[in-house]
Amino acid sequence: MQIQVTLFAALREIAGKSILTIESPGKCSCAEVVSEIRQKIPALAEILNSSLVAVNGTYVDKSAVVSAEDEIAILPPVSGG
Repeated sequence: MQIQVTLFAALREIAGKSILTIESPGKCSCAEVVSEIRQKIPALAEILNSSLVAVNGTYVDKSAVVSAEDEIAILPPVSGG
């Protein structure tokens, strides 16, 4: 199964693309998706530790299970003033 993941802001800039495709044998957790991204793009490892995951527009815990039909987004921490 292929899972499409959208990267935002600094994650997108570091990866050089906004969409990643992750291969999975079946449903998997967001933590497994993030782990696969770390393996594919090691430069994202540190920022992924503090990033949020959203599934179908709702922030979720990384233990949430996802499938190919889900819209997955990873958002880095933001700061402002």
